[in-house]
Formats: sequence, structure tokens, C-alpha cells
Amino acid sequence: MLLNYLFLLLYFITIALAKDDCKEIKSLFDSNQEYSYYIEQCENNDKGEVVTLKFQDYTISYDIKKNDDLAKLLSYKTIKNLKYFLYRDFEYQENEYDSLVLTKLSNLEQLEFKYIGNEGTGRFSHDVNGIIGKNVLNLSKTLKNLTLDGIDIQQHNIDEIVKLTNLEELNLHNSYIEENIKLDSLKNLKKLADIKINNSYNNEIPSFIFDLNNLKKLTIKSTSLSNNQIKKLSKLTSIEELAFINNFSYEKIDFEPFKKFINLTSLTLNEFQSDMEKITAIPLFVFSLTNLKYLDVSYNSISKIPDEISNLKNLEYLNLNKNKIEKISSKIANLKKLVSVSMEENDFTSIPVELTNITSLKNLDLSVNDITSIRKEILNLKNLENSNLYSNNIKEIAKEVFDLINLKELDLNENALVTIPKELGKLKNLETLNLSRNYIYSELPESLNQLSHLKISYLRNNHDIKGKTLTNENLEICDYDSDYSLCIVKKIKCIEDLMMDEENEVNLKMCSGDDISDKDDCDEVYEYIFNNTDSKKGYENECTVDERGKLKTLVIDGTSLKSNKILKLLSFDAIRELTLSTIIVDQNMIDKIGELKNLEKLNFNFCYINNSNLEPLSKTNLTHLIINNGYYYNTYNYILPPLSKSFTKLKKLEINGYPIDNSKWNGICSLPSLETLILTDGKFDDNFKFDNIDNLKNLSVLYCSFNNMSFTDIPKNILSLTNLKELSLRYLKLQTISDKITNLKNLEKLDLSGNKINCKIDSIAKLKNLTYLDLSSNELNIEIPESLNNLTKLKYINLEENENISGKVLSNPLLETCIYESRYDNYDICKEEGTEIKCLTTDINTCTSSTTIKTSTKSTTSNKTTTTTKKSTSKITTTTTKKSTTSKKTTTTTKKSTTSKKTTTTTKKSTTSKKTTTSKKTTTTKKTSTTKTKTSTLPTSTNGKCGKNDGKCPSGTCCSKYGYCGKTEAHCSVERGCQSEFGECTSNEIISTNGKCGKNDGKCPSGTCCSKYGYCGKTEAHCSIERGCQSEFGECTSNEIISTNGKCGKNDGKCPSGTCCSKYGHCGKTEAHCSIERGCQSEFGECTSNEIISTNGKCGKNDGKCPSGTCCSKYGYCGKTKEYCGSGCQSSFGKCD
Repeated sequence: MLLNYLFLLLYFITIALAKDDCKEIKSLFDSNQEYSYYIEQCENNDKGEVVTLKFQDYTISYDIKKNDDLAKLLSYKTIKNLKYFLYRDFEYQENEYDSLVLTKLSNLEQLEFKYIGNEGTGRFSHDVNGIIGKNVLNLSKTLKNLTLDGIDIQQHNIDEIVKLTNLEELNLHNSYIEENIKLDSLKNLKKLADIKINNSYNNEIPSFIFDLNNLKKLTIKSTSLSNNQIKKLSKLTSIEELAFINNFSYEKIDFEPFKKFINLTSLTLNEFQSDMEKITAIPLFVFSLTNLKYLDVSYNSISKIPDEISNLKNLEYLNLNKNKIEKISSKIANLKKLVSVSMEENDFTSIPVELTNITSLKNLDLSVNDITSIRKEILNLKNLENSNLYSNNIKEIAKEVFDLINLKELDLNENALVTIPKELGKLKNLETLNLSRNYIYSELPESLNQLSHLKISYLRNNHDIKGKTLTNENLEICDYDSDYSLCIVKKIKCIEDLMMDEENEVNLKMCSGDDISDKDDCDEVYEYIFNNTDSKKGYENECTVDERGKLKTLVIDGTSLKSNKILKLLSFDAIRELTLSTIIVDQNMIDKIGELKNLEKLNFNFCYINNSNLEPLSKTNLTHLIINNGYYYNTYNYILPPLSKSFTKLKKLEINGYPIDNSKWNGICSLPSLETLILTDGKFDDNFKFDNIDNLKNLSVLYCSFNNMSFTDIPKNILSLTNLKELSLRYLKLQTISDKITNLKNLEKLDLSGNKINCKIDSIAKLKNLTYLDLSSNELNIEIPESLNNLTKLKYINLEENENISGKVLSNPLLETCIYESRYDNYDICKEEGTEIKCLTTDINTCTSSTTIKTSTKSTTSNKTTTTTKKSTSKITTTTTKKSTTSKKTTTTTKKSTTSKKTTTTTKKSTTSKKTTTSKKTTTTKKTSTTKTKTSTLPTSTNGKCGKNDGKCPSGTCCSKYGYCGKTEAHCSVERGCQSEFGECTSNEIISTNGKCGKNDGKCPSGTCCSKYGYCGKTEAHCSIERGCQSEFGECTSNEIISTNGKCGKNDGKCPSGTCCSKYGHCGKTEAHCSIERGCQSEFGECTSNEIISTNGKCGKNDGKCPSGTCCSKYGYCGKTKEYCGSGCQSSFGKCD
């Protein structure tokens, strides 16, 4: 007995102490949710050692318990299969992955490394590739499969891969290979049987591939092909799977050599261009490949499937997505092994009858076509398991479908169905049903509860589905809309999950008794529309009923019903809200609407309602009227029907796209109860002045946006409307804001965007009830008035697209939205130090102590300080002042053009000044040499700020009076407080015209130096600081350190000629190194800013961006057609659809 006890005790101790690496990995995370978020898969062997680990590194290093736990994830040497997805934001992190942790995995056999880099913020955000550093790929010789995704392949990467002598599979097809990379050494990987490669930069098949005699699988992506390469490739007869993805050729390709691929079982010719045109027929060599099981010729321009298709007796999968198929040979039915056909986006209007004769078919995808009905011959497909008819125009499910008893998936998402047939309950093997995005207004048949295998049901985005929710026991996903007339019979798990989904906010009630609604007015409406529609695509009609089932709201789309059919629907006298869209409205229809005594809201949307008599409408209860001529936008030959004071109940009037003459205007101004008037996109008579608008005593909302109007100030008649709460006057070319705006004491919302306002706006601060203020897209050249902080109710302010606003942002306590500029570094604005402004969505600079300095110039040294303040009044010329550092003691004299004063600062600070001057306009001249010594005392700012603590601004930028770097007038103008000791500035100065320089003669012209003896020139005697060059009167040069280790900065020096210094201090030539917008340090190398515009019809990194209005195709050519602007279009180098 004791022995048994000891045995059991030992057994349980062994279990307790058993190794479990995956459990240990899970313990690194705070919760199961975090673990599931990062770890895709973790598997142990029978010893409890982890052998498979797949994880995603988003912000994992911040979310797991210890900083070194990320390294611990990759410390298990037993890992054989590793999938590592690395996410990095290159705005804040290096783009190079240089960790050597992978090299320590001594048993690694499979590695999938995916780099997802991101650059930019907000709408400028985009994915970019990363770089793998040296020695990272010195991996274990046990490695057999390697996938590198999202990588810019470097030469050292290839050199390290070549050492993986047991490598069998190499996948680089989602990475990019620079043009100078040598790949020939890869031919030494004798075991390599599967390679996927993207060679878009070299534009040809890499030559090493022709030497891989044991190759079984080959994928070539984004590469230029030639007939010579095709011949070489055809000698690799061992290939069994061959894929060409997004390839092209400048010559007509002869595919005849491919007949040698007798062992080929899989062939892909995806978006294949021969002679720079997509292939229009399946190449004939394909039909000689009798062992072929998989054929993908998608994304081409193929128009027919010929009789020769019957030669492919072993074909199982056929993909012809996104072609132009017009004819299908009946012999396709001879393919007895064909189980899957996909013909998405081929403009079919019906299911091709030839496909219904392929009796072996299990999967059929005809999504995104124009199919209007399901033909009865589909019943022939007895073995069909998956039917995808997404995004067609099918209005009714044919009864033959209900006899396809092997069907497991039926996708009719985004069609024109109006009912859910109860016969769907016959599909006893159905697992997935998708009827989302239709026009269904019907009951949910209880017969669907008979589908015992149903796991997924999508029913969202329909008009209304009534009755009771499904109760199928195996349902995992049941998707309903919250506003459906459904009640919950039983809270199964999928219902509970749906109710817990915070994003969808579905809140259905429990059933009580018989909750299935009786037939109401909307049932009758939809039935009528369904039987009388002329549209093939469906319709955008909407309908709601009140608690009695009577019609309450009706929206009628004229593209689906003719006008004579619409009159029938206007007989429901309970209608309270009516919208007619895209309809020619004649007088008969107006008279019929006039009989709807309960009508309160009427919307003529995109309707032609030319000069009709609207008086019959005044007999209704009409309070809201919208007349929208948007369909005929800016066609001013249409005439607005007149309105009169007989519309006694009308409170809201909106007119869009109609010209308004004085007669029509006077009619509008006679409406006695009008409270809201909205006028947009139309045209007023010449000399229109808003006369008689002051008759609208009840008017509280006025919106006006007419492009043909021009007012200097807000019309005085508007300023007399003391009951106004909302005023919007956009695009009226307003220039000033009268002080009389303070008459509008009740104003809560003011929108004056899109004008030409260039005046002070302090008077707005007296509108104490203001909650909304929009002055965007004007010409304001002001400091933001601090008096606006007195608007204690303000919740929204928008000042963006005013080139020269400056000052402190508002700190009103209730502000929820404040928009100054999408990129705050364009403006010289800041926030008060220590102030929390919750409405800001982007970090904004903090005002520095220099905000208290107005027009004084001040320099402080250890010996003496001279400060002089004087207003500048003389004739204006302009300068750009740059300062760099030297080890010499220098006396700097700054000459300002004033009426009687000069400001002189003497200092022991080690500085040399570089100034470039032009007359009457501001220019910034690129530095021709960089001054640098080993004893530099003034650092370059790296945080966008400038001053004693932050250093000087980068080359080409100015230091504003608030202590921030930028290029606008607010940053660079001395008169606005630019701090020249920390960056460039523009001011008044004299330019030498006599070849001399100094206090009396002025500064040397741009690009020349002022010698020790006061003469302008370019020789070493003029420009060398060591020989006395006067930097305050011209450019100067000095000794500088040139980097020899590939790095750059204060300690490493300047990059060699022709290279750039990146934000992170590395020399190179890529955009990441050279773009000023991405942080290029111009003081340590060259930088670029302006975009390159292509002039040769090509586009990409080497050729630049396409001209305005054109697209850059995936193959790097500019154009305007769908081939350029559609699939694969490169948005970085042109526009895309």
C-alpha cells in the first residue's frame, strides 16, 4: 500500500515538475488577451520543449513584464519552426534590424521573418521596407526554409544566405533586391529546390537560377522577361511548379520553349504582359502540359476559353479572375477532375451555361460580375459545395439552388435580394450563409433553424429583417443589425458575443409572446417596387412605418422606377417624410404630393423640378423643404420654382445648385415662419446684397456658399439678424470682419472659411455664446488673439490653411476640437508651458521664455552684453543669416537698417556667421561648405526646438521668437522675433555692389566671401576663416572632419561627398538618408527636399513621380488608363483610383 502511495506521489511530482516551454512563454504576459494578441502559435515536443513559435512584435517590448523578455522569447534553442513578424515605426525607430539573437537558434529549420515598417503620420502614413544588418543571417546550418518579407535585401544578406548549405526553400518575393546586389553566389546552394524572388530593380531573371538543375518550384515576380531568358529557363525541365506574377516584356514572348516543362503540375501567369500588353489569350503551350493540375491566368485580358482546354485532363483548379471572358468552350465539361473554377470580375450577366455542365465542380466563384439571375441549369452541379456570387445583381434565389444538398457555403452578399426564401432550410449541409448588403425587407424564416451544420450567418446591412433570431446550436457567428425588427428567442453563444461587441453596438430585445409582425405598409411598398423596377442593379429605396404599421418615411429612387409608377406610391396618405431622388418631377406629381395632408418633410434630391408651381404643397403640414439640383450641378439654365408667404408652416428651406434672381429671393424673404435657410452651389443676380433678409425675424440659422459672390465685409442686413445662432458665409471673398458682428449676441456657430479674410479678429471674442468657430482657408497673417480665450463656451476652432498665423494656441476649458494645421511644424505656434490642452491630437511645441521678447536683439556672454531695442523703419532688403561654430574668438556685428540706431553685440562666444543677401525678396541659399571643428560649442537641434538649451536649427531653417525651427515668415522674420543666433533669419541689410565688403560697403553677393581686408571673392584667401574671412559679411570655410566609418554627426563628422546623413546618423544615398522631411541632417551631408518629376514616362525611385493627374503602374510607367491606375498602382509616385 505504501509502495503504491509513493509511486503515485512520485508520478504527480513528475507531472508538476514537467517541462512546458509554451506555458513559460505564456507567463511572460499579463493576460491571456495579451498572449493571444502577440503569440499566434506555440507548440512543444513530447519533452515539453518549444519547437514551433509564431509571434508578432507590435509593441511587445512595452507590454510584457520585463524589458529582456522579448529576447527570452527567442532564447529557446529547441525552436525548429519560427515565424517572426516585426513592426517598427521609422519615425521613431531605426529601420535596421541588427539583433544577432536568431543566430543562436542551433536547431532552426524554418524561418519566416516579416518586417513591417511604417513612415509618416496620419494621412501621410505608409508602409516601407526594413533592412537586416550584418551577421543577422549567419544562421544555423540546419535551416531548410527561409522567407524574408518586407526587406530591402543588401549584399551582406546574400553573402550570409549562401552559407546556409542545407537550404531547400528561399522566399524573397515580397522583398526587394537593389540593382547593385550580386546574386550569382546563390547557385552554390545545391539543395535549393524552391525559390520565390522579386527582381524588380534588376528587371531580369537572375542568372543564377539557370544553374539550379534541381529546382522544383520557381516564382518570379515583377521582372522584365525576354525570349532569350525564356529559352534558358526552359532547360530546367525538373520544374514542377512555375509562377510568373506581375511580369512584363518589351518584346512579343514566344512561349514555345515552355512545352519542355512536361513535369509541370502548376502554372501561374498572373498579370502577364507580352510586348507591354496583357495577354489576350491563354498561350497555346499551356494545352500541351497534360500533367497540369493548377492553372492561374488571372489579371489579364483573356476573352475566351478555347476547345483545347479539354487537353488538360488532370486539371483540378482554374483561375481566370479579372479577365474579359466572353466565350467558354463547351468542351470544358470534359475536364472530369476539375473541382474549382474562379472567374471573378469578368462582366458576366448570367452564369455561363458551359460551367453548369462541369459535374465534378465543388467550388464556383463568380463574384463581382453583373449576374441578375441564377439559371436553372445550376442544378446539374450536384457536387457543388461552395458558391460565391458576391457583388452581383441577383434579385431572387432560383428554386433549383435549394436542391444542391451538398452546398456548404452560399455567398450572396451585396446583391439585390428583397426576401429570404424559407426553402433555404433544405440545404442541410450548409455551414456559411451570407446575405449581407441586400435590400431585404422580410421575415427571417424559422426553417433556417433546421440547418444543423450552420456555423456562420451574415445578415447585416439590409432594410429590415423581422421575426425571431436563429437558434441553431452550432452557430458561431450570427450577424444582425441593431435596428432590425427581430427579437431573441434564445441566448445562444453567438448572440451573446454579438451583444458584447462594442464596435457594432447591437442591442436586440428578448421575444415576448408572438413578436412576429403582421404585414405593414412597407411590405406592400417593397413588393410593389420589386415587381415594377426597371433597374438591373437594384435600388436605393427606403421605407419605415409607425407603431400602427402605417407608412411614415419613404425614399424613392428614380433610377429604379419610372415616374408613372411613382404616383402609385404617393397614395399612402400617412406619409410624413418623403424623399424623391433622381426624378423628373412634373406638375401631376406636385399635385399628388399636395394631397399628403400629413407631410412634414419633403426632399427633392437630384431632381429636375424646373419652374413648377409649388403652391399645392403649401396645403400640407410642410415644415422642411429641400430642393437639391446637385445632379445638374452648376447648370444655371434651370429655374427655381417660386415660393410665397402662403407656406406659413415652413421652418427650414435648403436650396442647392439653383440660380436665385431677385424675384425668387423676395419670395424666400416673405416666408413668415422661416428659421433655417441654407443656400449652396448656386448663383445670385449681379449686385445682390441680401436685401430684405432682415424681414426673416425668426431666422436662427443661415448658411450661404455661392462662388459667384464677392463681398468685402459681412453684409449689414445679415448683421441685423439678432436671433441668429448659426452663421456660415463660405467662399464669398470676404476680406474683413466688421466690429458690428458683435450685434449677433446669440451667435453660437460662426463659419467664415474659404474667404480672403486678412484682418484682426479680436471682435469675435465678444461673442460670448460662441461654441464653434471656423476661419480656415483664409489669408490671416496675425498672432492668435489671446482674447479668444475669453470664449468660455467654445468647443471647436479651426484656423488651418492660414499661411502666417502664429502665437499661442487657445486654452479654452471646453475646447474639444482645435485645428491649427495638420502638420504643426508648418506654423509658428506653441502652447503655454505646463498647460494641458486636451483637444490637440498631435504634439505641439511648448512656448519658450523667448515669447516675452518682442523686437529686441539680445546676446549674453561671460564678459559683456549690449542690448538695443529699436523699431526698423528703413527701406527693406532681405538677408538669410546662418551661424556655424569655430574655435576662434570672434566679434560679431549685426547691422540693422533703422532710422538712427545700430545694434552691436560683442561676445566671446565661438561663432562664425554665414549670411546670404538678395534684394527685396527672401531667399535661402544652400551652404557651399560646412564649418566644423572638433571644439564645436553650439549643437544642432534634433527636437525641432532652438535656443541655448536646444541648440541651433538645422541648415535652411529659422529659429522663431517662440524657440521653434521652421521656414515660414513667422519663423524667419527678424521683425517677428527670429533669433539669428540659433538659425537663419530674414531682415534689412545692404548688399555690396562695388566688390568691397564691411560696415560701410555691406555684405558680399551670394556665393562669395569677404576677406580679412574687406574684398569679395571666392579664393582661399577670401574664404578661409584661418586667414581672416569675415563671416558677418559673406560666406566662410573652415577645416572639417570627413566620416570614414559610415556614420555621421558631431563625433563622426560629415559624410563623404555625394552622400547624405540620415536622421539616425548614418551615411547613404536612399530617400531615408537624404529626405529633409525624414530628418536628413544637412550640416553633416547633402540633403534633398523637392520631389523628382518624371520626364521619361517611367516612375519609381530612380525615375521620380509621374506628372500631375497621371498614375504610376506597378511596372513603373506613367499613364491614365485602368491598367496604370488600378490594381498595383504605386501611390507614392502618382495618383491611384
